[in-house]
Amino acid sequence: MLEFGKKLVPFSSTSMLEMNSPRNWCVAILFTRSRRSELLALHWSDVDPLLCQISVTQSLHRLRNRSLVFRQPKTAKGRRLIALSPSLALVLKEHKEKQMPERLMMGTSLKENDLVFSTPEGKPPSTRHH
Repeated sequence: MLEFGKKLVPFSSTSMLEMNSPRNWCVAILFTRSRRSELLALHWSDVDPLLCQISVTQSLHRLRNRSLVFRQPKTAKGRRLIALSPSLALVLKEHKEKQMPERLMMGTSLKENDLVFSTPEGKPPSTRHH
């Protein structure tokens, strides 16, 4: 259970696997204190499940013309390592294991430079607010 204000919210790795739902984005953001744009820009090479950390090196933004752009942090403090709880590191490991067969069905394999949070085709998920 996660304490969210004064209300307890159930937490399990299986409920976190569908990362595109607003609730799960909120949990991931709370756990890492990352911005949604930073989580959307995470590549598997940025995730270290053994050391339980992620490396924030960029963010993903949708421009007015609807195109997507990766941007570097504006300051040195923006580039940082974020410690993960062991349970969130496990969730990410399970999420990667789920992505592998999805990619194979699309005719490709999962690579270290692929996005952590993506569609089965490997594209960034919608950045619209739900």
